Amino acid sequence: MTNDQQPAESSDLQEREARFDYGFRMKCDCGELSDLSAAGYIERESLDARIACSHCGTSIHYGRAVAGIRDRHDPALDNSAVARFAWYHSSTSPDWPSPDYTSRFAARVREAELRLGHRYGTHIERAKALHVGTYEAAVENMLRRMRDQDDATSSFYLYRVSLGISAGRINDGYREANNEPASQISLDELQALGLDALRYLNTHEAIGSLSLAIHPRVIRSLQVVPLPVTDLAAPQPPALSQRLRELEAELDSLQAAAREQLQVRDSPLQALRRRMSERTGVTPSTTAVEGEWALWEQVVAELSAHHLHGISPLVQRDFCHALEDWRRSREAAMDEFASFFAALAATLTRPSDVMQRLAQGTGPANGSRGSTKL
Repeated sequence: MTNDQQPAESSDLQEREARFDYGFRMKCDCGELSDLSAAGYIERESLDARIACSHCGTSIHYGRAVAGIRDRHDPALDNSAVARFAWYHSSTSPDWPSPDYTSRFAARVREAELRLGHRYGTHIERAKALHVGTYEAAVENMLRRMRDQDDATSSFYLYRVSLGISAGRINDGYREANNEPASQISLDELQALGLDALRYLNTHEAIGSLSLAIHPRVIRSLQVVPLPVTDLAAPQPPALSQRLRELEAELDSLQAAAREQLQVRDSPLQALRRRMSERTGVTPSTTAVEGEWALWEQVVAELSAHHLHGISPLVQRDFCHALEDWRRSREAAMDEFASFFAALAATLTRPSDVMQRLAQGTGPANGSRGSTKL
């Protein structure tokens, strides 16, 4: 490590402001970037997903594939500053990265090969680099995994990471992940490039932010807190609690009526009605399920209005989809769902408090540890 890049102690790490109300910048073929709000993104997403370039007027088909850097002057572009910042990672592992990280990776590959009956390419066989990013990217990674990777009910941990990297061991600028994928980069590839960290544009979480693919050896210390941090949850106001009780009563009535329909013996008339319903695809059970969906949508809307105020509508949508998967997987009752919703929402609405809890190590089950040689 050179003198221009001394690792900061965990208590001295610089925090960057975390916000979940950000917009985007989209690249045009003319080479310029055009601003796009999160509301604008959703508004035209299901229509044509197009905006006019603010520089040349050409139509841009926007999305992850043309997402540009949100801040061209991001301080993380300064190689000598990277080790001064706190970086974040979310994981289902309480000991990320484990001391036997590389051997466990190899074991997973061998298991997959035996199960699927073929060998993976050498690119995948090598242990992958670890990834750290902004606070927003770490939280959104958790939501994506809950929604898309069967982790809806998994326990998640948020890590605050201190790095020790020489400025000369980081790539200049950043890799455009859409053109040169960074998510699968291996430790061997980092080594071949003469790097300990590869900076890249994140187009999956906190789109337009900068993340790092790193060698485990540059981790100097870790602080961790389980999510959600329950004592940061906003209380339910009386009006919201009353509304949830009303919706719960409606749900109970709907479910009771559905059970009663299933228990009634078929009379000739009821059998005829059932056959006619099956022809149209609208059966009593279908109607009951649709009614339950509609009620739960109202519950989510009520909770979002109170607990996700000021959050980007795009992030709100991802959050609600993740929480709906959590509810269905657990078959959670309404009060349990509302409590978990409020607790996890604080991760978005009170990021500075979560960061402070991590930095001070004062949260429930919070811990810190020095780096382990991997």
